[in-house]
Amino acid sequence: MKGPLDGAQFDLWVDRNETSNSHADSVRPSQPSAVSSHSVHGALMWSEGPEGAWSPGCFCGLGLVGTNKSCSMPPISFQDLPLNIYMVVFGTGVFVFMLSLLFCCYFISKLRNQAQSQRYGYKEVVLRGDARKLQLYGQTCAVCLEDFRGKAELGVLPCQHAFHRKCLVKWLEVRCVCPMCNKPLAGPSEAAPNFSILLDELAGSWKDNPATKHVFSWSLQQVTRPWLARHLERTLPPALLLSDDYQTEHKVLGVRCLRHIVLNVPAADLLQYNRAEVIYHAVSHHLYTPDHLLIQAVVPCLLDLFPVLERALQWKGGAARPSTHCDEVLRLLLTHMEPEHRLLLRRAYAGSLPAFVERLGILSVRHLKRLERVIIGYLEVYDGPEEEARLKILETLKLLLRHTWPRVSCRLVVLLKALLKLICDVARDQSLTPEPVKSELLREATDCLILLDHCSQGQVKGLLAKALQSCEDSTVASCLRRVQQTAGDTPRDGT
Repeated sequence: MKGPLDGAQFDLWVDRNETSNSHADSVRPSQPSAVSSHSVHGALMWSEGPEGAWSPGCFCGLGLVGTNKSCSMPPISFQDLPLNIYMVVFGTGVFVFMLSLLFCCYFISKLRNQAQSQRYGYKEVVLRGDARKLQLYGQTCAVCLEDFRGKAELGVLPCQHAFHRKCLVKWLEVRCVCPMCNKPLAGPSEAAPNFSILLDELAGSWKDNPATKHVFSWSLQQVTRPWLARHLERTLPPALLLSDDYQTEHKVLGVRCLRHIVLNVPAADLLQYNRAEVIYHAVSHHLYTPDHLLIQAVVPCLLDLFPVLERALQWKGGAARPSTHCDEVLRLLLTHMEPEHRLLLRRAYAGSLPAFVERLGILSVRHLKRLERVIIGYLEVYDGPEEEARLKILETLKLLLRHTWPRVSCRLVVLLKALLKLICDVARDQSLTPEPVKSELLREATDCLILLDHCSQGQVKGLLAKALQSCEDSTVASCLRRVQQTAGDTPRDGT
């Protein structure tokens, strides 16, 4: 290779010896017979080897000027590509694969959610027929009076009567009987085997289908002892979920379902895993809600639950009786009753007091002071034509006098004044209160005076003797005369 570096011609020597592998053997200027000379104009060859090394077989210079002689390069195969190209191809493939995998996972999850929503839908609960198996083509749907057609979606009830799916859904939202034979969907004997299937279908669908909660409640009411205990693990969560809803309608429905569970499941099963305590806390929480419908549903449920919760409590004679759940609930009710002024809530609270006093018995003396204030306050307030609150308060007072008579003598004057005032108010009442209601109020108040006289060992008769002489109202006088004429002892409970 010879010639000046700037603006001159460079000679290119190409090795013809293909068997040589070393750089020393590639180019041999002293052997012209083995090489051929070419001139390259403006060509550039860049060495991929280390610095200062020449590419085997070809040497080029920069800025060459020479004759019109061409330089041919050998073809580049796929194996001669640099490693970076392999990394680009491989990385692109991995990215496309991961993107496809993510898309497939998303698509499959959407399909599964759609299939699950269709499975737990309300329509699938009542539809179990297959048009291909029923072979009912040509017959008529009893709901819409139209004939069945090929590939029609049919629903079959347990009585083996088939209807159109849409017709059957709308029918069962109103009534739970067969449109043809008027037979219930499940009788007491059939409810137990089929109830498990119904629970699986109804799970998690009551929010999407408003009629589902009524289907669940009605189906639960059909299952009684001893079959309901088998399904306790699956019936208790939906009932608790209903009772914990924000709508009062759902709360009342859930509390009624819980009460049915308490009444039809053995106490041992309710005490297992602390289920009874869970029900108690879920139901007693609703006592803080000022709604009369909810209070009327909660109190009976709690009264049925108390025997289960308190059966394990044993009283040792040397110590005071421990406070029970019944004491806690009664204390809370009395707290709400004292300042309450709404008539509907007053009636709901007053209606629950007799059952609590009857259950506690002589232990009602723990709440005697607060009961006294509530009774006197409620007897002074007019309760409308039905007088429901005052009648229930008089019933509560009668039970209280029977069970706690040893503690009544110290409260004789206060209770006597309240009862006499009630009798005078009812006798002079000119409102729209029916006469039977007035008569019942006077009779209950007179019975309370008689019991009060027995508890005080005849002190009431002595106090009423002078009042009877100066009484001008015939109705009041007849009540006082009845108290004076009553003789004998009344049985005293709770001793």
